Amino acid sequence: MRFSYATGKPDKLGRLAGLQLKCREETMTENLIELDDHRDKVTRRAAEIRIRMQELQIDQELMQCRQEDLEELLLDVPAKTWREAAMTAQYLLQLFAATPEGQIPSRKKLIEQAFDDLARLCDDGQKKP
Repeated sequence: MRFSYATGKPDKLGRLAGLQLKCREETMTENLIELDDHRDKVTRRAAEIRIRMQELQIDQELMQCRQEDLEELLLDVPAKTWREAAMTAQYLLQLFAATPEGQIPSRKKLIEQAFDDLARLCDDGQKKP
């Protein structure tokens, strides 16, 4: 099990990564299962769909755990620099951009502009006079 330095306790990501690896090991072999030759096309397709759905579910759970870990890290200690604050703002903008409200054309343009502004301002802060 993996240890999260942000929370000081074991996290779920390690467990899920193990499930993902196990799932992929079970589905990826040098030789396809010989039983597939004896199955009809519909049965093979149904088996492939089940395998892909299981992999997708594991990937989604991993993504959720990674997102929770990132949010805990961002909440753990306040930003000490403008760059760290900008990174947090970019993360929040990405979350908003993925919502239906963030897909409105005028808001998409504002989000894009905000990303550009954050990048430009952070670069300006790094330049030496």
